[in-house]
Amino acid sequence: MKPSVLPMIGIFCCALSVFGGESSNSWKNAAALFQTLEKNFSTIQTVQTKFTEEKKLKIFDRVVRLEGRLALESSGRLAWRVDTPIQYVLVLKDDAAFQWDEETRKVQRLPFSGNPVFETVIAQIQCWFSGRFAALESDYDLQVLSEMPPRLVFRPRTDRMVAKAIRQVTVSIREDQRYVEQIVIEDVSGDLTTILFHDTVLNAPLNADCWEVAPREQ
Repeated sequence: MKPSVLPMIGIFCCALSVFGGESSNSWKNAAALFQTLEKNFSTIQTVQTKFTEEKKLKIFDRVVRLEGRLALESSGRLAWRVDTPIQYVLVLKDDAAFQWDEETRKVQRLPFSGNPVFETVIAQIQCWFSGRFAALESDYDLQVLSEMPPRLVFRPRTDRMVAKAIRQVTVSIREDQRYVEQIVIEDVSGDLTTILFHDTVLNAPLNADCWEVAPREQ
């Protein structure tokens, strides 16, 4: 159950993914939806939200449930915290990823520079958060399942690195079209991850302790 930094970053990327295509191949309608979502997301400077994550593992007949919090800002900083049933922290800031877990109780630093995986992830995070969704079209096959509320699917193109891990992701947007409400991630292994975001607060000031990696000792 111990999270690792790459899957957690992958989940975060999916959480911020808003893609457009069109099941009927009507790209005119898809383009209009793109424009609306890009405009709405571009107004977001900060996000604070709770999440519930359920993992259905193919090799086990059970569901693993995690609960935690997410904080992020338009500058690219991210804090992903799992509170229960384990404790895990991933913070992206200062050109590096920092992770902490309750087993080792140590902070591990992973620099972005020179790491093509992280460099790719950060570039895509910047596209997703700024609303430049069309820039992702070269990496994914896109489909719109519904326009109101928006429900979208992306499938990695077979020649892209992410296709080795993810088969497809379904993203459900809130009715106000301002943030993601739920994502469902299907791995190539057959595992299924569902993340529901709730109690979401947009554009509120973030406390400095949001970016602390190791929890403060009680």
